[in-house]
Amino acid sequence: SSGIKQSTGSSGINAEYGELIKTLQLICGNILCPALDLVDKEAIWKVKSSQGRSVFQIRSENEQYTCLKREMYCHCRGFSDTVINKRTAFLCKHLLAVFIACALDKVHVDVREPEFVENLLQFSIT
Repeated sequence: SSGIKQSTGSSGINAEYGELIKTLQLICGNILCPALDLVDKEAIWKVKSSQGRSVFQIRSENEQYTCLKREMYCHCRGFSDTVINKRTAFLCKHLLAVFIACALDKVHVDVREPEFVENLLQFSIT
């Protein structure tokens, strides 16, 4: 069992949602539930400058990671290990959470000075 509960209501929306979750579970495997948990906790932030540059941050109690959505990059250890080194995954739970949160419009926006965003970009790729 995948550990994901799905509604058994009579509406077509619930059935479609259940099928979508099943498909995501097949594609994403064990990172789906942690990614959905981050979205549920509203931990996804888009940090952008007045000049338009932006990065995503995962901000939760225990962690803060920077993700580059367009570049498909996260500076977490899981991304480094499974995506870059072992090549056993194509994204980490943080990047998946960013994509899901964007699709559901559940992203907080934090507008900062351009220098702040540039520093985040530099930190995330070093």
